[in-house]
Amino acid sequence: MRVTPIALVCVLAACTVSDQTPADSVSTPPPDAGVTAVAPQFITANGFGPLALDMTAADASKVTDGALTVPPASAPDQCEYATWSTAPNGVMVMFVGGALKRVDVSQPGTPTVEGLEVGQSAARADSLYGAKAERRPHKYEAGEYLIVKPLAPQDSLQRLVVELTGGKVARFRIGLFPQVEWVEGCA
Repeated sequence: MRVTPIALVCVLAACTVSDQTPADSVSTPPPDAGVTAVAPQFITANGFGPLALDMTAADASKVTDGALTVPPASAPDQCEYATWSTAPNGVMVMFVGGALKRVDVSQPGTPTVEGLEVGQSAARADSLYGAKAERRPHKYEAGEYLIVKPLAPQDSLQRLVVELTGGKVARFRIGLFPQVEWVEGCA
């Protein structure tokens, strides 16, 4: 059998090793400059995202780039829920006398740093907080409150209040005593 020079070149070209790996040969488009990655935010013992318990309304507005507004307090004990245009669904923040006193969560999607979310089972709440929680009957519904205190050892006024109804986490809130235990919020 006679091999032609052209056939030999084709066979040898097919057998050579390339310096490029497939990943090197694929170009990755640059990230879209208009899209900003948002880090997940959790409810912690001290607040939510950039919001810290006892923060003033002015500071809260500043750290949310003006997205959060609170009506000015006309009395030292006036209670108001802030208007927060960029808040996750179901997250509300309470100010009393112009200071952030609690964060309420009523919909899934905003977990505590330990992983508790609205809609999870009461057993999940018990597994996370049961050993350090006080149980109380719910004031209005057939259920109970799981009250975890203190959340942070340095602050005995901090609480996590988990409302359990129908074997599920109906809602929860973190905040400072006594406001965090106000059943009706600002009502």
